[in-house]
Amino acid sequence: MIDDEKRQQYKLLEDSARRFLEKNYTFDKRSQHIGKEPGFSYSHWQQMTELGWMELSIGTEYNGLGGGADLMAALMKQFGRFLYLNPYFASVVVSSRLLERMAAEPTRKSVLSEIAAGSSVVTPALYEKQSRYDLSNIATTAIRSGDKYVLNGSKVGVQYGNAASHLTVLARTAGNQTDSEGLSLFLIPTSEKGIKFQHYTTHDGGRVSTVGLNEVMINEDRLMGAEHQALPTLQLALNYATAILCAEVTGAMEVLFEQTLEYLKTRTQFGQKIGSFQAIQHRMVDMYMRCELANSMCQEAVRAVDELDSPQQDLIVSAAKAEIGRMAVLNAEEAVHLHGAMGMMNEMPVGHYFKRIFSLNLLYGDPAYHQTRYRDLSRHHSSLS
Repeated sequence: MIDDEKRQQYKLLEDSARRFLEKNYTFDKRSQHIGKEPGFSYSHWQQMTELGWMELSIGTEYNGLGGGADLMAALMKQFGRFLYLNPYFASVVVSSRLLERMAAEPTRKSVLSEIAAGSSVVTPALYEKQSRYDLSNIATTAIRSGDKYVLNGSKVGVQYGNAASHLTVLARTAGNQTDSEGLSLFLIPTSEKGIKFQHYTTHDGGRVSTVGLNEVMINEDRLMGAEHQALPTLQLALNYATAILCAEVTGAMEVLFEQTLEYLKTRTQFGQKIGSFQAIQHRMVDMYMRCELANSMCQEAVRAVDELDSPQQDLIVSAAKAEIGRMAVLNAEEAVHLHGAMGMMNEMPVGHYFKRIFSLNLLYGDPAYHQTRYRDLSRHHSSLS
C-alpha cells in the first residue's frame, strides 16, 4: 500500500511536471523544438535542473535526492502524456543508474554531479546492428594495452548522441562474440579521438546516432565495474529503465483515450454524435480497461525493480513491457481508427502519440522480445524448482 507521505510526493511531482509542460511544451511548441537541432530546448534542460529533476534518482551520498523508481515513473508518465522528447531518459534514468552502480571514484562522483547540474549528458552506447536486443552478441572490442584500452567497433540506436558529452560503451574484453561473459562497460568522453557520429531524426521526432569507434584509446580508470563482468549489473539497470519506460507508454495511452473520448463527443454522423453508438462505447471501454491494466502492470514492474532481485525482477519487467506495449499499440490503432483519416494528419496529436508509442516499444526490447524472454525465463525457473 502507498502511504500518505508517498502519495503526497507523487502528487507534488506530477503537478510540478504538468505545470511545466503545459506552459512550455504545448503541441505547437513541441513541433518547433523537434523541428530543429538538437531536437530539444537547452533552456528547458536548465529549468529541469532547477526543478530538481536531474538529481531525482541519484543517491543522497552523491548529493542527489535518492528518489526510487516509483518517483521516476511518476515523472516519466507525465513526459509520456506530453510527448516530451529530450535526453532525460538516456542520461538521468539509464546512465546515472549505471554510473552509480559501476563507475569507480572519483569519476562516479564527478560525472553524477555534472548530470545533476545539467552540464553533462551521458547516453548508453550498447547495441550493435547484429545484436538486436541480445547484449551478449557484441563485436566491439576493447583490448588492453598497458594501462589503457583500445576500442574498435560500432554502435547503433544511441539516443541523443548529438548532445552527449559521454558515452557508456559496452565492449568485449574477452571471449567470443556471443559469449555472455567477457563484456565490460566503459565511460568515454565524446571528445576522444577516433569517435565518429552519424546523427538521425527518428519518425517520432527524437534523435539517435550511429557511433563508430576507430582505435579509441582511453585510460583504464574509464572501466566501469569489474573487467569482463558487466552484463549482470547492466541487465538490472536495463530492467529499471524498462520499468520506467512502461510508465511513459502508459501516460501516452491515457492521453489517446482522453482525446478520442473527447472527439467522439463532437463528431456527428447519421445526425447524431457517434459517441452515442453502443458499439463505439464498447470500444472506448476496451481502451479504458487497457489503460487501467497498463497502470497496474507498470506499478508492479516499478515495485519489482526497487524491491526484488533476479529472476523475479526479470519476469515481472518482461511481462509488463510485453503486455503494456501490446495494449498501447491496440489503443493507438483504435484512436486513429475512431478519428478517421484525420487521425494521421501531421496537425493532429493522435498520430504523433501513435508514432511515439511505436518508438518506445522498440527501446530495450520490443513486446515480442520480452514475451519470448518471459517464456524462456519461466521455463528456466520451472526447471530449477
